[in-house]
Amino acid sequence: MTKIVVNNVHCQIHDLHDYAARGMIDSALSYYVLGYEFTKAYKTGWWNSKRKKWEKWDGKNHLLTDGLRFHTGLLHKVKNILQNRGIDYTIDDQRTEVKYKRKIKTSDIESRPYQDRVHKACLSRKGGIVKSATGSGKSIMITRLIAETNVKTMVYVIGVDLLYQMKETFEKFLGTEVGIIGDGKAEIKKINVCSVWTAASALGDKYESFDDEDRAKKEKFNTKNKSKIVKAIQSSEMAIFDECQFLATKTLQTINNSSKLAYYKYGFSGTPFRDDGADLLLEAVCGKIIVEVTATELINDGWLVPPIIHFINVPEYDGNLSSKYPSIYKEYIVENDVRNDKIVRATLKLLKSGRKVLILVKNIKHGKLLLSEFSEDLVIHFVKGDVDSDERNRVRREFMAGNIDIIIASVVYDQGIDLPNLDALVLAGSGKSSGRALQRLGRVIRPHKGKKDAIVIDFIDNAKYLLNHTAKRSEVYRSEAGFQIKLPKRKESKNGKKKKKKSKQLQKDNSGSKVPW
Repeated sequence: MTKIVVNNVHCQIHDLHDYAARGMIDSALSYYVLGYEFTKAYKTGWWNSKRKKWEKWDGKNHLLTDGLRFHTGLLHKVKNILQNRGIDYTIDDQRTEVKYKRKIKTSDIESRPYQDRVHKACLSRKGGIVKSATGSGKSIMITRLIAETNVKTMVYVIGVDLLYQMKETFEKFLGTEVGIIGDGKAEIKKINVCSVWTAASALGDKYESFDDEDRAKKEKFNTKNKSKIVKAIQSSEMAIFDECQFLATKTLQTINNSSKLAYYKYGFSGTPFRDDGADLLLEAVCGKIIVEVTATELINDGWLVPPIIHFINVPEYDGNLSSKYPSIYKEYIVENDVRNDKIVRATLKLLKSGRKVLILVKNIKHGKLLLSEFSEDLVIHFVKGDVDSDERNRVRREFMAGNIDIIIASVVYDQGIDLPNLDALVLAGSGKSSGRALQRLGRVIRPHKGKKDAIVIDFIDNAKYLLNHTAKRSEVYRSEAGFQIKLPKRKESKNGKKKKKKSKQLQKDNSGSKVPW
């Protein structure tokens, strides 16, 4: 009889002689790799000297190995296939059950109906993905889960700011000291918040950027702490991944593979999906999505404020642009005086109307150029990766106190930063990631006293690649019914007819695909 041996990280199938079923499982546990059709391995193949034959890649990442081994989070898919094929099987579950300890009494946590729904969904399963919109209070949801289970826990975060914010939240509501692993620290307790960069470094794995918008991380790491960090990772009984869309990366896969005693695994994100098609890797670690809370639901119920997204049209470049993306980005986005002037004008208009403004950039040089364009009378801070955590916290406090007019920030502010009085966002950096687009909007839609809505400024960038990226952002904004989108008005000619502009309601970009505005 077919048997599936299960542990906390992987499963293995034994005695499966139905080769059609093997093929079906392999198909269900694989996905096409982004850009596969352009690779030599797919187009022409290669000579395998060991097997002494010519081989060709099918363009897929196969999560089922030749030895019929696969990630535990995908067990439900395998079981469904076997059942549908009428194949009898047994489960040899070798995981050691970790029972909940005495509940930690929490204080002053406001219980919202949707948070109760998330809590019940998590407790009814050993793991899963919580898809909950940015601003829904994921840190509170995680706090409640930790309090209810009270087991040895590692909460993995993707940045130094989140490291300290999460620790502060846990200690406030749990009433106990929480460990911190990251930014040069390794103060390990029963409950810990851990930077993925530090975890990867301790495990001897080279940190790899999450996507093309994630720059190389610079974080303190004390090699003397290596062994105890590794021990903490390996001995954790519950692993919680904040911003779990990054579980597809090699860095977080390494962390998961080392979490051999983690009986419970949960992922939290407002955007638990991938533009590169690697969604299956998220499910492989934590399992499927078990509950969903949308931004529109929270806006309708008054837990978030509605964003009003204004698109500003940027004219075509006055000159010849390179055909390569890095050069186009440099010339059209970073060093484009016309576009930068529009950013400055929009920001000043927002300030004049009493808004608190954040400008997000992807490129450090771009942030510096914009900073130089504003009057010295304004109080502006540029927050980037080399600004230490103490200074970042000071800037955050000063902004909340109303002592700072504008914050310009690099990608370090893309996710998780809590500035509830922020009500205006200028997306100066463009970008193609649909997940990051929603995360960035999450910076301004959190509720605050007297805050009725949030203004977001985005740009229609009329250049190769960039116009298609604008279309992707527009499409993801439209996925939320609670988001309002304002497009630039088309100018009229002298005879009263609408001029045909590059940014008309339905057009084609440089690659020929339709753009949804």
